[in-house]
Amino acid sequence: MVVAWSAPYNGGAEITSYKITIRHGDLITYSQELTHCNGTSAEKVEAKFCTIPFATLRGLPFDLPWGSSIWAKVQAFNLMGGSIVSTAGNGAMITRVPDPPINLENNVAVSNAVRLSFLWDNGLESGGQPILDYRVWYDHGVDDWTILDYAITQTQYTTDVPLVAGTVYVFKV
Repeated sequence: MVVAWSAPYNGGAEITSYKITIRHGDLITYSQELTHCNGTSAEKVEAKFCTIPFATLRGLPFDLPWGSSIWAKVQAFNLMGGSIVSTAGNGAMITRVPDPPINLENNVAVSNAVRLSFLWDNGLESGGQPILDYRVWYDHGVDDWTILDYAITQTQYTTDVPLVAGTVYVFKV
């Protein structure tokens, strides 16, 4: 996650550091993350941004769950002291790709000699956002995957590919 800010008016004295705080999962407390976002470093003062890994924000003290909005505040410092703390800004969420689907099984109510239908369940974690769609692939047993369909919004699929008796088909979602 990238936290970026603009330098405020400095009152005639060069800005020497920033204090960047990130809101915790309790939605109240803010803390500094000094490993990746130490606003006292000359590099961060010049760049006016820092990058914090999601793993850091998911851990203590922040403890942000998947799907959380990330809120940050910035305060500038020069030889005269500190500015007022900025209004909390938000422009990112902690998300990742979802876990793969599980429990892929034949839908015996629909499958027959020329059509195969199957069902699956979502994986344990959605990555913090609703799953938008699925892609279905198949292979004739030679490790040459072909996409059957994409943008499937339900947890079931029925093939439109003509099946050949005695051929091994492998499917993945």
